Amino acid sequence: MQTEQFYYNNQIVKKFVNATIFWGLIGMSVGLLLSGKKKGDEFSFNGNGYKITSVK
Repeated sequence: MQTEQFYYNNQIVKKFVNATIFWGLIGMSVGLLLSGKKKGDEFSFNGNGYKITSVK
């Protein structure tokens, strides 16, 4: 009797993990930007990076 050799293709799993990491980073970046805009002058984006201008 011969035993069968099974092979599992992990390619779709790797693609899903990469997509999850990519969209997670995009979502966190958008959330950070929107929360900074909502906060107002204390947290501003000036093109060179984020800076804290005043803390109340």
